[in-house]
Amino acid sequence: MKKRILALLLGATMVVSSLVGCTKADEAATTGETAASSETEDTGKSTASDGDTIKLGVLFSSSGSTSTLEDVCANVVQMVVDETNEAGGINGKQIEIVREDYNSDPTVAVEKMKKLILQDGVVATIGTYASASRNSVKPVVEENDSLLYYPTSYEGETPSDNIVYMGAVSQQQWEYLIPWLKENYGEKMFFVYTDTTGAKLMTEQAADVCEEIGGTVVGEEAVPAGQTDFSTIITKMKQAEPDVIVSGLWADSETAMYKQFENYGMSMKDTPVAGVQADENVFKAAGSVAEGAILCASYENTIENDANTAWKEAYYSKYDDSYEMTALSESTYIGTYYLIEALKKITDGDYSTENILKNMEGITMDAPEGEIEYNAATHHFNMKYKIGIVNAEGKLDVVDTSDLIVQDPASSAE
Repeated sequence: MKKRILALLLGATMVVSSLVGCTKADEAATTGETAASSETEDTGKSTASDGDTIKLGVLFSSSGSTSTLEDVCANVVQMVVDETNEAGGINGKQIEIVREDYNSDPTVAVEKMKKLILQDGVVATIGTYASASRNSVKPVVEENDSLLYYPTSYEGETPSDNIVYMGAVSQQQWEYLIPWLKENYGEKMFFVYTDTTGAKLMTEQAADVCEEIGGTVVGEEAVPAGQTDFSTIITKMKQAEPDVIVSGLWADSETAMYKQFENYGMSMKDTPVAGVQADENVFKAAGSVAEGAILCASYENTIENDANTAWKEAYYSKYDDSYEMTALSESTYIGTYYLIEALKKITDGDYSTENILKNMEGITMDAPEGEIEYNAATHHFNMKYKIGIVNAEGKLDVVDTSDLIVQDPASSAE
């Protein structure tokens, strides 16, 4: 399985405009290396805490294909910053947000990241969404010894000492979910995924876990980003007779597949769709046909605890938003909280990457998802994964919860 999908990885190109340009973005970052380094030497990061403010970069798209997802993350950051400023700020200084829109384009993200670091002098940046965007800005962040807080669940490839990964590592999600699926539904699994770099890598990981535990891959299909016609693929699924469908589809495609399932003789209740990328908003958009779908995530918004209730109430009282809270928005909340708490511990004005990371150690939080802890050795958050099944009301019923899992991206490279 790994060889088959790896061949696709080597030969395929990006098919969605928001994810195209990773290579060009890397080239742009490399081209600007000398100038970036020179400008850093001239200006340093003194502007980060000039006067009565501390500057925080926010790099989320407010336009382009992923803007709906990223706008909510930006709102979450703003909410935490506003609460902090209203409570007196950070050691007497107010936090000043400098937000940039990269239009869901990795190439644009590179230029925006350079501006935030070199021109605005931010202490750190929270942002980017897709792996292509994260990878495009990574050289800029590293070359200037800056710090990026990244909220999305990702495939665990090539982690950086200059990035704090707030979301889950997909390899470890699969290592929890796939055995659970085999035990509860059966060993035959059909894999379908959006033809992008991140989705391919995640699917490779899932299929490898399936085979390692004695499961059977009965089919695999890659579809172009944005595809909404699943008639042919669902027919193939039906012929393969899987026990479960493992999906790595992007949101609109996932919703479309749900809605066409029964039209071609498949039943979500008999052959559920499971994955780690769909979320509460996908299920909401799909409506009743999503009943029976399965999600594995660190956070599911039906979790019952005081912290989750308080967080959701605070968000919806500030933003009149129909968007459902998800693992993406919750991880943004956690990362922003930890960054601000680390900054509060710094009283000598040393907002270097090394000092911020050092001061993140020992911080605790009553998180909406429950027990978490910051793993200083890997710059990830250790967390518990939840498995939820969509009920008749379109909400997730959490049916299983893992022990606290040490987030270790090294496991993805094995």
